Amino acid sequence: MVVNAADVPTSDKERKRKDDKRDARKLSRELKDGSLKALYVLTVEKEHCHSLVRQRHHLVKDQTRSKNKIKSLLMFSGLKLTGKERWSMKMIKELKEMKCETTEQRLTLNLAI
Repeated sequence: MVVNAADVPTSDKERKRKDDKRDARKLSRELKDGSLKALYVLTVEKEHCHSLVRQRHHLVKDQTRSKNKIKSLLMFSGLKLTGKERWSMKMIKELKEMKCETTEQRLTLNLAI
């Protein structure tokens, strides 16, 4: 049985004087009373699924952040796209071929892409 330590009721006296013997007594008392609530431990397969979902979430956030940076850079520079704002290979090609006023502006846009 796995239990969250914060869920085990503790008196002030028990907090001040901590040792394994007292902790064991406290856990056995609470287990006997039936007040401990077991935690659900994920299987390795489910943990890998959670990890995959978390990773995808982070990638989507990073992608959105990058798109917003590019849009912000275009707006700040006064540059406009000719087509619809769909993030496709065609749009990226247009961004790469876009005429910029300075070399630095071109480099900044290239780094953002």
